[in-house]
Amino acid sequence: MNIIALELRRSAFAMCMPLLFITGSVIAHLDSFPTVASWANIADVMVNVSHFLSPFVAGVAAWEALRPTRRGMNAFEETASVPSPWVRLPQLAAALIWLVACYLGILIYVVVRSLTIGLYGSPEPAALLYGLLLPALFIVVGMSISRLTRSWIAVPLSVAIAVALFGLVFFGNVPHAISSVNVFARYAAADGTTPNTAFFWSIVLVIIGTAAFTAAATVARTYRPYRRQSAFAALGAVVVLAAGAGIAIGQNGRSWSPLGGEQLQLATFTAPGKSMELKMLNHYAPVESDLMDTWSRISMLFSESDLAFSSLTQVVTNDHENAPREFGNLYLNPLSATIAEDSVQMSLYDVMECRRGGAIPPEGFGIQGSAIVETWLLGRIDWPEGAWSHDPRVQAGLSWLNGLSDDRAKTWVAEHTEEILSCSWSAEDFKPS
Repeated sequence: MNIIALELRRSAFAMCMPLLFITGSVIAHLDSFPTVASWANIADVMVNVSHFLSPFVAGVAAWEALRPTRRGMNAFEETASVPSPWVRLPQLAAALIWLVACYLGILIYVVVRSLTIGLYGSPEPAALLYGLLLPALFIVVGMSISRLTRSWIAVPLSVAIAVALFGLVFFGNVPHAISSVNVFARYAAADGTTPNTAFFWSIVLVIIGTAAFTAAATVARTYRPYRRQSAFAALGAVVVLAAGAGIAIGQNGRSWSPLGGEQLQLATFTAPGKSMELKMLNHYAPVESDLMDTWSRISMLFSESDLAFSSLTQVVTNDHENAPREFGNLYLNPLSATIAEDSVQMSLYDVMECRRGGAIPPEGFGIQGSAIVETWLLGRIDWPEGAWSHDPRVQAGLSWLNGLSDDRAKTWVAEHTEEILSCSWSAEDFKPS
């Protein structure tokens, strides 16, 4: 029987990888954008999945490498006609094959899910390769520690190393040079950014150099006839590691790059029978209908007021303080399951003084009135359960606004533009005049 096939059957990864695949797929699903899809988000998801897998993979690899020790086969291995390092290669190869199968399975699931939504952008090969190589590094680390210690302590030690490196990501007082070359590179997909290709390629070099150096050092320590070859291999690994570290430090450890110019091309969306125009990134096409319906209605309601508008343009920052007091900016949150509603709520920060941090009039109906208008603009009929249940005027005011005809609603908005801007409401504003 082929030795690789035999190792694939005997490997501890044969039992553990299905569980890791299921868990990784769940994490990938929860970490994906709910209603839109892009390759930048897929890169983000696979980076996070690799961060989760790595400590577990390190522990399983350490346990797998202890198999000869558990079975009392170390003496036979040392006296075999085949050099000891080569005896371990099929075991390492089997572990890596299981890892590749698991990683590709999760990636295929995420891509297929994204395609059903509408996938936009271009693949990010550097970030995706990084996601595969990071847990592969910890397979090498786990097996190397087991080879050196030949004790069960290798399992918690391997896991602890991975967890410690991951923990460094969250400490702000880590020296810049160390944080820049940490193999646990953080990345979060956001509009207006893309994975920093140069940075991720540099971390790939760091991972390859670290894995090669670890393997070479282990061979040199445990099999003396190969010390000279191991020394040359370790020297080459240090060169690769240093090159990657230099690039990563030169990139200031920044895992993302801003999009600008032609890269940040906004598509223009219109709809038959509607005068509304939306300019936004292409990957929001799956929610274009909801956005168009929501904003066309609001545009109609404000059409006779000083806040009238017929076009919105997406912005990728939330600088409400310096935004004009009008509807013009479109704020879209890809992490939201209700992108259209969230865009309305965020735009109201530009318009309403009380949302921009201004003081709410101490007397009157300011908070309640602003909440009524926001809920009405969102197209809701009732308040969420428990909200404002202590004040019957609030539900009565919302019901009254929802009962207005379109023409009467436009007139009401035009007559109350100042109140919308200043949040200076009274309960009488939500009753027939």
